[in-house]
Amino acid sequence: MAFASIHIPDFPVQAVVRMRAHLRGRAIALVDGVPPLVNVVAVNSAALAMGIQPGMSKSQAEQFTGIEIHNRSQALERAAHAALLDLGWSISPRIEDHAPHEIVVDLAGLEALFGSHERIASEIACRAASLSLSAHVAVAAHIDVAVHAARGFAGVTVIAAGEEAARIGVLPIQILLPSEDAREI
Repeated sequence: MAFASIHIPDFPVQAVVRMRAHLRGRAIALVDGVPPLVNVVAVNSAALAMGIQPGMSKSQAEQFTGIEIHNRSQALERAAHAALLDLGWSISPRIEDHAPHEIVVDLAGLEALFGSHERIASEIACRAASLSLSAHVAVAAHIDVAVHAARGFAGVTVIAAGEEAARIGVLPIQILLPSEDAREI
């Protein structure tokens, strides 16, 4: 038995960018709050590299040249989450909804339809890209290993049985802690 975890990094930002193609490739900071207390709540890696941090005030973020500041959109996040669920169901009828940015797909029996676990993971990544979502996809025999690997490794990762400790052991401890966005199951 194997599981594929699909993790969408920078999910609130990706949810906005997937519906506004002109923002692709730009440094993005999302803000939320009630004026005058409007703070940065999410950034992509380009904004992070510029020095923008979640928790900054909107006025602090506006001091950076080249940053795109937009309001967080829970409606777009719900739409992106629905697209993520549809992606999972397009692969398997057995999925687990972990968080708005993360699902797990049970791969049992899917080799006959899609081929190897590597091919299945690559297919999932391609389908995510067709939905304008950049996904980290990890496959492992244990759900927790797949989830941690998807959170910690970019792109497609397949972890063979017996290699779990060696592969996951290199990840920072923050990746291994429970997600605050985790759904109660």
